[in-house]
Amino acid sequence: MKNAFTLAEVLITLGIIGVVAAITLPSLTAKYQKQLMINQLKTAYSILSNALTLAKKDHRDYAYWTYYQNDKGPSVSSFEFTTKYIKPYIKNIALYSDNKITGCKNITYKHMDGSIVDCTSVNTFCGICGTANNTVQLHLSNGMIMSVLTRQSATDENVKKAEFYVDTNGLKGPNIWGKDIFRFALLNLENGFKFCGGDCHDKSFTLANHCTMNNAYGCADVIITDGWQIKNDYPWK
Repeated sequence: MKNAFTLAEVLITLGIIGVVAAITLPSLTAKYQKQLMINQLKTAYSILSNALTLAKKDHRDYAYWTYYQNDKGPSVSSFEFTTKYIKPYIKNIALYSDNKITGCKNITYKHMDGSIVDCTSVNTFCGICGTANNTVQLHLSNGMIMSVLTRQSATDENVKKAEFYVDTNGLKGPNIWGKDIFRFALLNLENGFKFCGGDCHDKSFTLANHCTMNNAYGCADVIITDGWQIKNDYPWK
């Protein structure tokens, strides 16, 4: 007589497999999503840092660059900065000023807690804000979108920076800050200019203030500091 599984044994086995799959699948999916996001973020960081390095060779140190012109305002200043220091050093890109941005599809951008990004903050893309006021956009051949905004202190002309808001996969989802949308910045500190994924604060300060469920402006810094990893203290939901 041949040995065989009974129907009950088969059903029990399938049930166990189903339970294990239900437990492990979300974890595996999240791990895949995190790694995909890290790879996209690495690409954005590499493209920007390489462009800045090449521009520095042609235009001297970052301190000598023109970031903001009071007589021209943020829109024109950002456009001229991008045209001179960024666009020539990235291949196959399209540059749009803030009143000519294409591709808006009424996308709603969100924070990691699910709340909608407020238009009073620097959104820089489209969505509920309509246009990316005062910024310009670079559309890369890989689908990535970068918005550039330059700033300068009204009281100290030496305090200046360029901010780069990156949607790592373009108009695709999830369109969530800290997951596929990040900010980089080139800014002058006490020891000179630095390019970083936020405002160049240490990790503990950034996690408490600029990499939270409703403020992810510094989350790229956290990921970079952690060796291009998303650790358990990252506010991933």
